[in-house]
Amino acid sequence: MRDTPRPGHLTSAKTLEHVNVHAAPYGKDRLLVSWESLKTYTSPLTDASQTSTSLRIAHLKP
Repeated sequence: MRDTPRPGHLTSAKTLEHVNVHAAPYGKDRLLVSWESLKTYTSPLTDASQTSTSLRIAHLKP
């Protein structure tokens, strides 16, 4: 019996929005996952945003 896929989290940060998530095969039992993290700062003087790109290798269960 196969495991049922479950939703997961890319990071534990609750104040970040994760966008442009992609996964690609990386060997026979791994995936290369990439995503962008977006954080918006708002203040009376300015609105700004910060983005970063992350990569992670995910191991698949046999």
